[in-house]
Amino acid sequence: MLFKEYPLEKFNFSEKRKFNTYILQILSFQNKQAIVNTSSVMGYERPPIFPGCEHSASMAEVKSCFSKGIQMHFSKKFDADLPNRIGLLKGRKKVAIAFKISKEGKIFDIDVNAPHAAIIREVVQVMRKMPRIEPGYQNGNPVNVKYRVPFTIIVD
Repeated sequence: MLFKEYPLEKFNFSEKRKFNTYILQILSFQNKQAIVNTSSVMGYERPPIFPGCEHSASMAEVKSCFSKGIQMHFSKKFDADLPNRIGLLKGRKKVAIAFKISKEGKIFDIDVNAPHAAIIREVVQVMRKMPRIEPGYQNGNPVNVKYRVPFTIIVD
């Protein structure tokens, strides 16, 4: 495709510096000239993919499958009797987990907010048993991705 010169003023940009900050940048300004940027991977982003979610049809499906994968992992690995054994009072207990998925697909930097130290230790242990996850990508390169997962423990 051929690009013809087009006077920058016709684009009607009021502030050229703001234009340079867009994530999908086709035009940039250098030395008072408009530069057309091209790339075969321009703007390519993909979230991490949980094992078994590789054939999802859309990004929304990938994200939904990822959440279900985390839930299933916890339902299999979390010691459901632990809240009763440590004497937590009956009711709903909120737990929040923040973690990162590395460029290699490993879970790291786990931070847990829970009502008891034993619950925190159990959650960290379960997170460390997480299977390798296909890493997220941005502009064709693997990147670390942060996640925050809330869940509720019901103590009977």
